[in-house]
Amino acid sequence: MKEVTCLCGWQCRGTEDEVVEQVQAHGREVHGIESSREEIVAIAVEVAAPAASVDGPPA
Repeated sequence: MKEVTCLCGWQCRGTEDEVVEQVQAHGREVHGIESSREEIVAIAVEVAAPAASVDGPPA
């Protein structure tokens, strides 16, 4: 799982593909900038995936 934190404080977390998509959308919509996949992957940090629930899925 990857995470990116923008200088404005916005954060996203997910798979590499999800993070790239979210960061590109955030950059365009909020800051008016375009970022390449390579730029985003270079700044993304690896984070632990959330632990699975021991109770199982919700009913």
